Amino acid sequence: MKLRFAACIGLMFCMLFALSGSLHSAPLISITEGMDLRVNSSASTIYESNLFYAESDVESDTKLVLSPGLELNLGRRETEIFGRLRLQGHLNYYADNSNLDNELADVRFDSHYDSRVFRAEVDLHWYQTDQNTQDIRPDFTLEEVLVEREVTNLFAQTEYRLSEKSSLGAGGRINHVNYRTHRRDALSGGRGFVDRTTYEAPLDLYYTYSQKLDFSTGYRYRETDVGIGSNFRDHFINIGARGELLPRVDGQVRIGMQERRIAGGPRTGSMGVDTELNWRAGGKTLVGMNATRDFTTSGTGVGVRRTGGGAEVTYVLTPLVLGNAGVTFTNSSYQGSTRVDDTWNLQLGMIYRPKEYVRLSAGYVYMDNDSSEPGLSFSNNIVNVTASLRY
Repeated sequence: MKLRFAACIGLMFCMLFALSGSLHSAPLISITEGMDLRVNSSASTIYESNLFYAESDVESDTKLVLSPGLELNLGRRETEIFGRLRLQGHLNYYADNSNLDNELADVRFDSHYDSRVFRAEVDLHWYQTDQNTQDIRPDFTLEEVLVEREVTNLFAQTEYRLSEKSSLGAGGRINHVNYRTHRRDALSGGRGFVDRTTYEAPLDLYYTYSQKLDFSTGYRYRETDVGIGSNFRDHFINIGARGELLPRVDGQVRIGMQERRIAGGPRTGSMGVDTELNWRAGGKTLVGMNATRDFTTSGTGVGVRRTGGGAEVTYVLTPLVLGNAGVTFTNSSYQGSTRVDDTWNLQLGMIYRPKEYVRLSAGYVYMDNDSSEPGLSFSNNIVNVTASLRY
């Protein structure tokens, strides 16, 4: 099995390199002017030292992921109207745990419209996944498993310029998670994961302070319907700014107060933070930073207050090679429970682009989850090598 697995890896990467020598950057098919069809595919080899995110009796494995895909572009990204449809499959083949082999689908459509007075964005993403997380992994069974689920995200954002000094932004977001395995139902004995749907509706009023800086005041309503359990309603009132906040630093900041109401239960108040910044530290260095403090809902339907942040540095080593390094930290406090998790992620990576349509990358990720609940702490080392083609 291992020899066959190694042969598959070698064959796939040889095929990618062979193709890269004969391709050019033009699209596969030009349907009409401004509409083209492209191949967007990749092959990855991924090693995990703790495949199931277990605290003890950990098991490592290596998998080959083949991701064939097509991409249909409508217009150009820099034009007033643009749309893109991406269809991709992920074929997972494990070296040791062949019972985990599966095929997953990924469909995404994104578009934008941008005129001088009105802007709109739409993003629809549906995908299947079986990747365990700090929050989604069975701790109620001795079976070593990956939790399969389907995720649907729909995002829409609009902004209308009211005057030279003001604009109004409004939007909506829907997130639905459907568990295909290990879901809680009438026969599960109260154990497992629950489907949930989250609706968000933000509203922001922007004031133009200068050509590069806007101030804002906003409100966001969010409702989470849990298949089995308590529903949640969140309110977030905030002030913020966007644009060039400091010399060579741009992004968006929102800070305010939020309240979570549990159906049939108490109310919880907290400070809210939503920040994303980019610092152009030098001609070859870009530093991305983020900070967040918000309510969310766990896979078991329990409310969680998450506080965290991170930073990532990207450095241009040569015109063809990029290097990056990053760190994130998240504190998760589970409501109605004594469980508190501190989760660290450290990552290193390198990207090599010998051609416009070829990208080779390698990365390393270290994960560590320190939980106050017994049996929920774990660490994991992930190494991946990926070859991608887009033409």
